Amino acid sequence: MYIKYVRRKAFWMVLLAVFSISASMLSHAEWVEWVLDPTVELRNDSNVNLSAFSADEESDTTLRLALEGGRYYQMSDRSRLRLTANLEAQDYDEWDLLNSLAISGRIAVVHKLGLGKKAGWISPHLIFGYKDI
Repeated sequence: MYIKYVRRKAFWMVLLAVFSISASMLSHAEWVEWVLDPTVELRNDSNVNLSAFSADEESDTTLRLALEGGRYYQMSDRSRLRLTANLEAQDYDEWDLLNSLAISGRIAVVHKLGLGKKAGWISPHLIFGYKDI
């Protein structure tokens, strides 16, 4: 019980720190670009039920449609805030009970650690949403 309390408290403290650092950078920031990322995927899954035995494997074809849209917010020379909304639908050909519809949102802070193409970056993010199967 105490461990759960400590973990929950630590999570909220880290989240508060990320947002307070982000908020302090926002005074010199501006919106820089829109993001629109549509996805269409047709997939044949040879082991839908994830069986360990080849005799029990079931296969199916899946159609997945997804759309992600949002904005980037430039906070500093090397830091950006990304706010997006996502919508996703999956349709199985034979296994109808696996069909799903999901809606979610994402808040991410992207910080580049150096200069040039090969410089690393760090991106903590928070995802929230709902999925109906």
